[in-house]
Amino acid sequence: MSDSDIAFLLSEDVQQYIDANLYKTPADLILAASPYSKPEMTHIVGQIQARRKIQAKLPTWFDTPNIIYPPLLSIEQCSSEIAALHKAQILSGNTLVDLTGGFGVDSYHFAQTFDQVYYVEQHQELAKLVQHNFEAFGVTNIQIKAQSAESFLKEVDKVDAVYIDPARRDDAKNKVFRLEECTPNLLELLPVLWQKTDQLLIKLSPMLDIDLGIRQLEQVAKVVVVAINNECKELLFVLKNNHQTIPHIEALNLNAHKPAQYFSFTRNEERTSQVVYAEPMQYLYEPNVAILKAGAFKQIAQCFGLAKLHPHSHLYTSNTWLKDFPGRSFKIKGVCRYTKKEVAKYCPAKKANITARNFPDSVALVRKKLQLKDGGNDYLFVTQTQAHRALVIVTEKA
Repeated sequence: MSDSDIAFLLSEDVQQYIDANLYKTPADLILAASPYSKPEMTHIVGQIQARRKIQAKLPTWFDTPNIIYPPLLSIEQCSSEIAALHKAQILSGNTLVDLTGGFGVDSYHFAQTFDQVYYVEQHQELAKLVQHNFEAFGVTNIQIKAQSAESFLKEVDKVDAVYIDPARRDDAKNKVFRLEECTPNLLELLPVLWQKTDQLLIKLSPMLDIDLGIRQLEQVAKVVVVAINNECKELLFVLKNNHQTIPHIEALNLNAHKPAQYFSFTRNEERTSQVVYAEPMQYLYEPNVAILKAGAFKQIAQCFGLAKLHPHSHLYTSNTWLKDFPGRSFKIKGVCRYTKKEVAKYCPAKKANITARNFPDSVALVRKKLQLKDGGNDYLFVTQTQAHRALVIVTEKA
């Protein structure tokens, strides 16, 4: 995006046009009569699409006038604001380098807690756009460095912390997640990073095996599994120079409208946890996705006094209702065999929300066999016990 394009988009009449047409479809905007040329409308529609897309993800950006947005791919790849707020609390010090600046969401929030932030972005057009946005926010403690991470590291002095969110797409734009496939290559870059800081924060794909990441990166002090609205979004690896002890693993489920759900443990605690297995009792518990990704399968049971139904189902049961359980909790209405006739006794409306755990049939096939529509107030868990007995647990939200 050129300087003239940015100036055009920032003009008062264009900003008013964007506000007035924010919720119209691209097709309607392109086909409708307007005072702008086709190339100008292409830029305007791109801004409208991007602004609409970030409304929930980046509320500060949405609510701030005169923000310019990059192509949608940069919007999709950037951190959500709720995750960036948490990230800014993990590191400490006066100076921080964000080696993969992108749309600047993380840099902006790091700048609220650090005296000086270096935003590094090799794509010059994106860096220029982000610099304008920081000026629109009135942020003065971020220095823009439009260059590659590798070149910046050659010239910067030692800093208190470095944050890096490597690109996870290959040359063909396919998603990748292994450390050696990311850009820049983290395994090759680590020795250089340790010359520049004693504190690293690395954002990685939730598809990465956590234990593999710990082994490859070394000196890992903590791993944070971040979910938003029970959807796993990112893995954060906190590295400290010369760190020797076993890392803590934290599971964090964020929600803009509810208190965050948090659980912390170590792999040693998980290995030594004792688990009791039982048939369904009065309540059923399903941990949030961050806990499941973190692998706290036994530790969550021990900490909350729960029994498991089966080693591989990761469903838990108790006669006690736990108000603050980090996940979903259900009151069990009944348990029956996996047959249409049996289930119909509990679901006369012929609709239910279905979850299949450690079960050979998919949710779609279960729904077809039981002839149930989606929705309603009943929640069915199709699973098996430790004795390999297939069963349907009919529940309602506790």
